Amino acid sequence: SPRPLPALSDASILAPRPHTCHGCVSGPQGRRGLSTGEKDGTISSLATSSVGRSDQGSTSPRFYKRATAARDEENEGLWCVKLDGRKLRTPSLKVLHLPNAALAHAIAVEWEYQSTSSIRAFTMPLMQLATTATDRTPKDRNENVATLLRYIHSDPGLCWVDEPGTKLADAHHDGWKPVLDYFNDDLGVELNKNESFIPKDQPQESIDKLGEYLRGLDDWEFTCVYVLSTAVKSLLLARSVLEGKVSIQEAIYLSRLEEELQIEEWGMVEGGHDVDRADQNVRVSAPAVFMRLYKGV
Repeated sequence: SPRPLPALSDASILAPRPHTCHGCVSGPQGRRGLSTGEKDGTISSLATSSVGRSDQGSTSPRFYKRATAARDEENEGLWCVKLDGRKLRTPSLKVLHLPNAALAHAIAVEWEYQSTSSIRAFTMPLMQLATTATDRTPKDRNENVATLLRYIHSDPGLCWVDEPGTKLADAHHDGWKPVLDYFNDDLGVELNKNESFIPKDQPQESIDKLGEYLRGLDDWEFTCVYVLSTAVKSLLLARSVLEGKVSIQEAIYLSRLEEELQIEEWGMVEGGHDVDRADQNVRVSAPAVFMRLYKGV
């Protein structure tokens, strides 16, 4: 039987460290994590590649004074982020092109509000999503689609007991039934709820339709769907959030439902449960906010 969708570390949504590039030289005073392109006036955001790794808490010195958003004069209709007038590049050294002004300004704000003494890449989740959509999604799309389809059979939105009368069963019914009903109705599929936590195979016709839906998303949309699905362990819930049917706070609670009920019963462990909540808040909020900025809603 398929196992539950595994948690992905922050590193899994980041582009790999780039190789040395001719035409790029070390940043001012050889600062770690950034490089400047003298020939084309660009800056590579190598710092973001360290997020989620063993050196997650490390920082890179801030080397720029201002971060701004601007229209890309060489690509009509696209926007970019500039650090002291130089275009920002992804870790794989591609210019970070953004589809609209809202996303460009939001990512520029992440860079602008870094400490005057250091850059903390782990505080820039929108930047991470943008580099993932640019560097990773185009080449990893087929593998990631297969992963989502493989784990749909054990999606929490399908595996819950509908026996009213207990607190857990009532919470499952109230939380997951609207998510399942919306997913089936909106996509025209027939995913069946299990009467236990043991997953069972879903109709192949519905799986095929889901594959078509996922492959039809553009890179920005798919990145948010995939990253949010891994955060909440549910494609059904992720789509409800991104379509505005479930709020961010509702999704955080539902993704932690069993643990939250235990907290209500036995109390919260400080330095444990509260940290987990804060981490989940970022993991859920980032793709949800990114998609709203992308859609202009």
